[in-house]
Amino acid sequence: MSCKTFVWSAFGLTTLLIAAYLSLCCAIDPFNLYHPISSLRYISTEQRLARPAVARSPNYDSYFVGSSMIQEFVPADFNKALGARFAHLTLSAASSYEDLNLLKLLAPRRYKYLVMEVYFQSFTPNLHATYYPDYPAYLYDDNPYNDIEAYLTCNPFMLGELYRAYFRNFRGIDKDPHGYRPTPDGYYSWESQKRWDAQSVRAEIAS
Repeated sequence: MSCKTFVWSAFGLTTLLIAAYLSLCCAIDPFNLYHPISSLRYISTEQRLARPAVARSPNYDSYFVGSSMIQEFVPADFNKALGARFAHLTLSAASSYEDLNLLKLLAPRRYKYLVMEVYFQSFTPNLHATYYPDYPAYLYDDNPYNDIEAYLTCNPFMLGELYRAYFRNFRGIDKDPHGYRPTPDGYYSWESQKRWDAQSVRAEIAS
């Protein structure tokens, strides 16, 4: 085999593998970028990757926006009191910049209620501050074509997301290591399941 033939063969094989991997990502779609979000689909515990799909979903007409300070609000209670369909767009340690990006996603929508938590520590001199250095700003802009960037990495995290999403989306089986599955209208923190009844709080204090 000549050097030129080898180079072209390697290039073709690499291109084929990349195309196959991206096709697999888009088909399984753990971040629901190309599929409508629903109770039957996997929702990632990586809030900043999962929230855009919730914000674009027609299943909800009211939202919580803010940090973990209001992540424990129970949507069902608000739904009953206000006759709405609430979903959480809260982010742990949300900055004002991240909240603004979520509000921009909601701007074209007509929604009933917006419950927003404004925490003074979210506002910093850096107008584009984010809690995580790898904040996926491309998911919050007006360009739908760059959303594929979320799937351009192949690392243990992404493989784990694909694994869990495959079983949830295609087999109806939960494989979440935390023992619970996040939902857009869930009332617990996505990083760790929490209970706020008196008995659980006393047990937490005692420990």
